[in-house]
Amino acid sequence: MEKDISKEYYFSTPDHSEDNDQIEIFARPYVIAYISEIILIAVMFLSPVILFLILQITFKDAPHLFIENQTYLNIFILSASGFYLSLGFFALAEWINYYYDVLIVTRNLLIDIKQRTIFFREISQLHLANIEDVRSQIKGFFPTLFAYGNIIVQTAGALENRLIADIKNPQKISSKIIKLQEKARFRPPRTQKIENNVDKLFSIGEEKFNGNK
Repeated sequence: MEKDISKEYYFSTPDHSEDNDQIEIFARPYVIAYISEIILIAVMFLSPVILFLILQITFKDAPHLFIENQTYLNIFILSASGFYLSLGFFALAEWINYYYDVLIVTRNLLIDIKQRTIFFREISQLHLANIEDVRSQIKGFFPTLFAYGNIIVQTAGALENRLIADIKNPQKISSKIIKLQEKARFRPPRTQKIENNVDKLFSIGEEKFNGNK
């Protein structure tokens, strides 16, 4: 039975879609960009165990002060449980920030979804015909080593440039955006229809680009 992934995502945007748009790019930040958060969570996960072993060794000759003292042991277990609960919430928040932070580019539209926190999502929609320039930026040891970086989108008028961070192969994606922009700019007006149903685009992109992984 085929999974209906459209039910997994929700974006509060106007729902008026057209049939003339197709997803060309669907990308998330490269997972290596989150290596510091992954290491931090791993270290924090092991810290209560390490602390318990240290206390065991410290009070080895006086077990009544910790190991055989049920009150202190219960306090430690209760504190560790609260710590792991907080750590689980932190890890969930980081995963949500990664999973829902998405770049979607169709034949007509660039949609940049930034999941700031669990309860704060920012969605920017730019028509490709209004984009003046797209450039990539790779800066730092790990970005150079693993080939990920930023995409900077320059728009016409007074709109701020869009920074799309930590994308895998930014040169390749920026080049593709430029090609799509050129096609969108010279496309006849009758085909300048925009797919504005972002939750549908997210689901289609997830299935098209990540469904076979």
